[in-house]
Order: sequence, then C-alpha cells, then structure tokens
Amino acid sequence: MEADDEGFGQTGSRATRAKVETKRVSKVLRGRKGFALYIQCYQFLLQKQVWWLVKEKGFPEELEVWMPLPGFSVHLYT
Repeated sequence: MEADDEGFGQTGSRATRAKVETKRVSKVLRGRKGFALYIQCYQFLLQKQVWWLVKEKGFPEELEVWMPLPGFSVHLYT
C-alpha cells in the first residue's frame, strides 16, 4: 500500500507571516553601577532566603531584621 493512496500529503499552500526585524539591545553595566546592581540583587536574594527560613522552616524572627551592609549602600537614580 502506498502513502499516496491513503490521502496524506500536502493539500494546499502554506501562509507565512512577514518577519519584522527587531534590533536587540543588550546593556551590560560595568564599574560602579554594575557593582551596585550586583549588591542590590544579592541583598534581595538573601532577604528572600531569610524570609523562607523564618516563615516556612520556623527559624527565629530575629533573622528577618534587614539592614544594608555598611559601605554598600545602593542609591536609585531616576
């Protein structure tokens, strides 16, 4: 039995969308701004981990007191 006999195969034309070119912009922060963003992200992750330890695992709530590290204050520029 051949595949053509079973009614399979291409039955019509295929419509395709026109591709729109987009420009990819990647921004890499270096120096002071990059380091400040790294510290801010690190503090955020630590804060979430401590929250999980206190709320889910029953650790003492004194761990949840969050203070920025001295010398690593992060300023948000607008």
